Amino acid sequence: FDNKVTFSAGRVSVIELKATGWKPLLGSGTQADPYLLYNANDMVSMNGLLVSGKQTFFKMMADVDMTGIDWSPDNQASPYRKDIDFDGDGHAISNFSCTKSGIYSGFIGVLSGRIANVTFENPVVEAKSKHSGIICGYAGSTGTLPAVVENVTIKGGKITQSANCHT
Repeated sequence: FDNKVTFSAGRVSVIELKATGWKPLLGSGTQADPYLLYNANDMVSMNGLLVSGKQTFFKMMADVDMTGIDWSPDNQASPYRKDIDFDGDGHAISNFSCTKSGIYSGFIGVLSGRIANVTFENPVVEAKSKHSGIICGYAGSTGTLPAVVENVTIKGGKITQSANCHT
């Protein structure tokens, strides 16, 4: 953030401040010290924290309501090497929505790693590709880790695909 602000004569009706490099306040993303997720802002910051060729660890500390956020999944582009370990710690993600994504729509684009111990309540995924799902658009085999989904519950919700899907 540049702390130099200049105003010209006249009345200012809107001032927009944009923070860059936002990270969750607690945790370093390692197995011993995962990023701690308390709210929707922390959840959104996950995408900027995944690093190609490295496993990044996250742990939910509270239930999170994602109302009003149109999620952009990470790990949607080749080489799909952004490995994740996401532990919901028994918490819920409610009103998750992913409607503007292209290929591999879902919470994670291509899952390389683990998603565990979380409930998705009333999730909505509107996909433009046949590769979509609530948890991930594609699971395993392209990343460096296998895809593992443990103790994940989905309550309600819907997936809509607008692509021409072939079997």
